[in-house]
Amino acid sequence: MKTKTITAIACIATLAALTTQAQTLPKVKEFGVGFSNFDNFSLQYRWGNEHRLYRIVGSIGGYGSTGSSSNDYSSYYNASPNSVSTGTTKTDVPVSISAGLRFSILNLKPLDDHFGFFYGPSIGVSYSYIKTKAISNGITTTYFSNGNYSTTDITNQTQTAQTQSIGPNVGLSLGGYYKVTPNFWLYAEITPNIYYTFSNGKNANDNTDLTTNSTMTHNGSSNHSHQAGISSLSNSGAMITLVYHFSK
Repeated sequence: MKTKTITAIACIATLAALTTQAQTLPKVKEFGVGFSNFDNFSLQYRWGNEHRLYRIVGSIGGYGSTGSSSNDYSSYYNASPNSVSTGTTKTDVPVSISAGLRFSILNLKPLDDHFGFFYGPSIGVSYSYIKTKAISNGITTTYFSNGNYSTTDITNQTQTAQTQSIGPNVGLSLGGYYKVTPNFWLYAEITPNIYYTFSNGKNANDNTDLTTNSTMTHNGSSNHSHQAGISSLSNSGAMITLVYHFSK
């Protein structure tokens, strides 16, 4: 009986000590900016203590501009009568936008006064949008054996495509940190994760007769796809984060 009583008292005392230690740890807050692949950045907020941080990350990335590229082409058909097709294809720079929201729990393990590593579960959702556009102008000239010629098929073709994707992911944040100063810390991490993505795509192809300015054909289609897998297993998607760290 005495043994059970002593054991119970020891367990209660140990639990009370751990609880008191957790309560006496200084509260920590961090505000950070993260960068990944030079085209994606995130704003981060972290709170907790020196051993464990809870983190919310909002990220956005992408590329695009109003620029375009042109390619002139010419085709010769050796027949009777002979035909020559010439034209220009103008391709706009693709527009790509991505965004995400992630929540993580980071367990910090210091190695010395400046270095340490961390790990913890992470869950998030991501969204992406991609749009492409190409415009082709073409002219076909037919040459007859008597020296005459005629110009036909003066057309304008516009091809557009856009894809939207959204999906959740669950993973593990792994990385290390370095205390540049007591208030500025540098984090580096990867987040291998299991993801699921649903995509919705649309394509359109319009052909216009420029001689009459009328639409010759209009073709459109849509498609849906589902994809699942594992990503970010290498350091190619590593994120570097500079944070302002303070405790109270």
